[in-house]
Order: sequence, then structure tokens, then C-alpha cells
Amino acid sequence: MPPADTLSKIRSAIKEKPEAWQRIITDPKMKKRFGGVGGDGLKRPPRGFGPDDPHIEDIMRKTWFLMKPCDENLACSPRFITEVESAFKAASPLLEFLTRAVKLPY
Repeated sequence: MPPADTLSKIRSAIKEKPEAWQRIITDPKMKKRFGGVGGDGLKRPPRGFGPDDPHIEDIMRKTWFLMKPCDENLACSPRFITEVESAFKAASPLLEFLTRAVKLPY
């Protein structure tokens, strides 16, 4: 779970760049592989954000992640590396957004 200052930067980036965030959460490759962005959230909007803010459900998150269950047979097969590479490519837009939101190089 990111520290408070990092959470604030990510939440602000989502609010300030709603079109970019929308492209990420609706990306067909990401949705097909992971189903969507997950993460624990607050019960109410954080200070400085309103319930009517676009993407308020994502702004209220305390974590942002993608998850794909993996069959143990796949994990032990030669295809595993290819599957992991494909998953990281599909996750790349989210990872880039989060990384740039906290002013780190991607």
C-alpha cells in the first residue's frame, strides 16, 4: 500500500487526466487478460475529492492492481514465460500511468 503522499499523487493524476485513465481501464487487452483494475478502497471519497468526480471509485482506492489466476500446470510449463511476458505487456499502460503519476521514469 503506497504512503499517503504517493496515494495523493496517483489520485490527483486520475482526476487531472480522466481521458488517459479511461483509456487504461477500458483497454481491451487489459480487460481480457485481467478483467479490470482491482484494489482495496475507502468507504468515502478522500479529502479534496467529491463523490461526483469522474472515476471516483478508482480515486477512492488505496491500491491499484491487476490479477490473473494461473493454473499450476501452466506455471510448470514452457509456455509460462510467454504468458508472463504477455501479461506484463497488457499491464504496461497501467504501470506506466502509476509510475508517471509519482514522477518516476518508466
